[in-house]
Amino acid sequence: MKPTRFTNAMIEKYYGEGYWPKESSVDIFNRNAGRYPNHVAIKDNKGNQITWGQLKGYSDKVAFHLLCMGFKHDDVLVVQLPNIIENCIIRVALQKAGVIAAFPTITMRDAEIEGIINKIDARGIIVHEEDPSYDFLAMARDLKKKTDLTFVFVISEGGDDTESIKSLMEKEVNDKDLLALKQTQIQPHEVAIVQCTSGTTGFPKVCEWPDAPILLHGRTTIERMNITTDDVLGIMAPIAGGPGIAIWNAGFQVPCKMVLQERSSAEEDLRLIEKEKITIIGLVPAQIIRMLRHPNFEKYDLRSLRAIRPAGAPMSPTVAKEIEEKLPWCKVVVASGTSESMTLGHTHIDDPFEDRLFTVGKPWPHNEIKIVNEKGEAVPQGEEGEILVRGACTGGGYFKDEAMTIEAWITLGEDGWYKTGDIGRINEKGNLQILGRKKEIIIRGGQNIYPKEVEDMLLKHPKVADVAIVSMPDPIMGEKACAFAITRGNQKLTLEELAKFLDTLKIAKFKYPERLVVLEKFPSLGTEKVDRKALKGWAAKLAEEDIRK
Repeated sequence: MKPTRFTNAMIEKYYGEGYWPKESSVDIFNRNAGRYPNHVAIKDNKGNQITWGQLKGYSDKVAFHLLCMGFKHDDVLVVQLPNIIENCIIRVALQKAGVIAAFPTITMRDAEIEGIINKIDARGIIVHEEDPSYDFLAMARDLKKKTDLTFVFVISEGGDDTESIKSLMEKEVNDKDLLALKQTQIQPHEVAIVQCTSGTTGFPKVCEWPDAPILLHGRTTIERMNITTDDVLGIMAPIAGGPGIAIWNAGFQVPCKMVLQERSSAEEDLRLIEKEKITIIGLVPAQIIRMLRHPNFEKYDLRSLRAIRPAGAPMSPTVAKEIEEKLPWCKVVVASGTSESMTLGHTHIDDPFEDRLFTVGKPWPHNEIKIVNEKGEAVPQGEEGEILVRGACTGGGYFKDEAMTIEAWITLGEDGWYKTGDIGRINEKGNLQILGRKKEIIIRGGQNIYPKEVEDMLLKHPKVADVAIVSMPDPIMGEKACAFAITRGNQKLTLEELAKFLDTLKIAKFKYPERLVVLEKFPSLGTEKVDRKALKGWAAKLAEEDIRK
């Protein structure tokens, strides 16, 4: 399937000028199996592992037998699985069969998945029938009755109304069978994945990811982090998207060993790093903060770590600095992107401290970044505005939705700029600095408050483990800042303490939070990002209660 916003001229240009590779992900997986058949490709937190040769064998079988079941090129299959080895086998198999994979987060439930199935006209869904967090099999069976789903797949034992991935992995194929896969595999310019957003602005959107930008994305990650075959990559964020899939995209192209954490928790993540001697981890800032604040942090041997790649949410320079002080042999390498645009910037592991921690680095190769004002006009370097991006390492638009794609990219084709909704600026070194979300800006009496700026300052407070600032309605000022905080060791914290601390930093008083709520944990989205929409709703209720008083 050709991406919605890509014209034939764009595709020819990106191939012709060498922006896109002419080999596909399938070509790379097959090459890995030929060169390193007995090298461990993937290992999980339970000790299960497969080699590159086994990955090829299992994925060949699943792909061929999906074709035998009637799946055709550009059919869509929903894969809602945690970080398990079968997840990786399936995603390779689908690319070999020419089937587009849709990856909703593991936290989405019946209503969201039903909407996604109907939006993309999915033929089947794959769930983990033994997942302890939810009865996904019951959900899938119910959705089959409500939608046009033909197949429900489970991992282990199938039944009268389900198909078994394990069974497909065990069925034999011969050389003649494998010839069919050469005709069906997804080509670099075709849509390989549809990424289901975590839904911060409402119902999940479905974003097209062609294979070629995925490969370019991974290669840039490899280059900017100096990843080699000797590295062991830890995938601790969900592999459905964000930093989890970013590490996967890099790891299989090196290739190097990748270790999956099925269920992330601070102590289990620390234990896995020590046990597997992981060298690079990809996760969201919330996961790093939980590890850093864990009382047993010092007990674990983390000397194997050489880099931490946070993404999926803004990374506080204060936290990054604390990481490098506690782990002086390890560098924080910041990256930023969106489900629609894939990538904005990525720092380099050899960049100076200030560049790595206070910017998101330079744009991806063959991408352009533009900063515009409210009128859509480009602003001079150094001035702030909304971040727009276009180029060879961006997404293909919204799945078969030309109208929504035009709304987000302004126009189809090479001239389309994706409007990220992020506010930022390009500094004197050409690095991108992200100040916050356009929709998250708090306008207090006509003055702009950027939540990230204040959050970064409050994270320096000795009692604050994590903090999120959102807008709270106010009848006089329009909006005020409401702070939701998690304290270290469950210490007590007051609004007055925060104000006195900010006094020492000498920032404008209109930026001070005017309400404080202390929590044990934040509401989160499936990618471990803080659910700011939920926090804003909470703050609005508090404001309403104040008015009623």
